[in-house]
Amino acid sequence: MSAAKKKTAAGIVWFEIPADNLKRAQRFYGALFGWKIAPLPGFTGPEAQNYLHPDTGGPDASPDGGLMKRMHPHATTCCVCCIAPMVLLLALGMMNPLVIIGVAIIVAAEKLLLRPEISARFAGISAILAGVAFFWAVVLRVRD
Repeated sequence: MSAAKKKTAAGIVWFEIPADNLKRAQRFYGALFGWKIAPLPGFTGPEAQNYLHPDTGGPDASPDGGLMKRMHPHATTCCVCCIAPMVLLLALGMMNPLVIIGVAIIVAAEKLLLRPEISARFAGISAILAGVAFFWAVVLRVRD
């Protein structure tokens, strides 16, 4: 009978850190961890300055990674932003495909149009008017 091989846990091999300001992040992580951060070896051209390689200082088996320009700076606020539509979906029927499609269209318009503040205001005003109409039609009409 052969001896069972001991399994080692999987480790981190690659990580990426998005940053709004690469120079500031380079200074911060360099000072915090002692990393040497430079453009990725073999990566040339102007895009080389948008993706940097932190040398973690360990052996070849240590994790490696990249420090890159954040592509969607508002992404951290998306979760907070989605709470209102999720509550709306819950109140109107979470599985109602028409409501889900409507919210998806509103979110897409806010993200893709050139002037998202206009579509956001339009969506907000429309939601308020729909709420008032729903309240008037359902709640106040029940009393009659």
